[in-house]
Amino acid sequence: MIARHLPTLRPGTRFAGAAAALALGLLLGLPAPVRAGDGYVVPSDLRGMTGLINTPTADVLPNGTVRFGFSLVDKQWAYHARGRTDNNHYFLSVGFLPRVEVSVLASYFPHDKLSIFLEGEGTVDRGGSGRILLLDEGHTRPAVAVGIDDARGTRRFHALYVVGSKWLRRPDLPVAAHFSAGYGSTALRAKNHILDGVFGGGEVVVRNTVSVALDYDTEKWNTSIRLIAFHRLAAHFAFLHLEAPAGGFTWTQSF
Repeated sequence: MIARHLPTLRPGTRFAGAAAALALGLLLGLPAPVRAGDGYVVPSDLRGMTGLINTPTADVLPNGTVRFGFSLVDKQWAYHARGRTDNNHYFLSVGFLPRVEVSVLASYFPHDKLSIFLEGEGTVDRGGSGRILLLDEGHTRPAVAVGIDDARGTRRFHALYVVGSKWLRRPDLPVAAHFSAGYGSTALRAKNHILDGVFGGGEVVVRNTVSVALDYDTEKWNTSIRLIAFHRLAAHFAFLHLEAPAGGFTWTQSF
């Protein structure tokens, strides 16, 4: 399918003004000290499912919660057409029932011509993802979930995985740490297996408004900072392989 009207955005060039606006929002809406991690809804990864940067966690959106947003990934470390085109992702995720999260993803590749015989440039890929929380986090045990990304079709962003996550927090401190580790399987045929083997990462959350994360996605290390205003708007600024820019914005709403 040829896409003619979706916007072409370059990572690292459109975020400065938005970051300033979000920082102002944080100053205006900064909450009182809270136990970080308590009631904190983990933001999405770069493709829309709850996670860190390029890796999932065992968290799922709460029942009746909707998240939508977009992200921009530089072509240097994009999963599709790496080195040729940026990957621009637009997504909608929903938490329903107590333990299930599903997401739909539309990815636009602005410089990936489908055919030299067709007018215009840029292609679109669509996919669906899901995750089920199998085991709630306990005092000593981690939460455990299984999930699948890009379940059907071309599977350009496919992952089949099991993952565990654990919070470390103290009631008297406004800082908490959140760690995850898991394994990605290549049992299903796919154009790209974005998780192939052991992955993991963690984040440090301050006052439920700032999160600094690091993850290993079975290929490379990535780092990011996420800013959260009004418990709903999140800005994600990342560096893939610690060098290539990526990032985006999400809005999370409970009903």
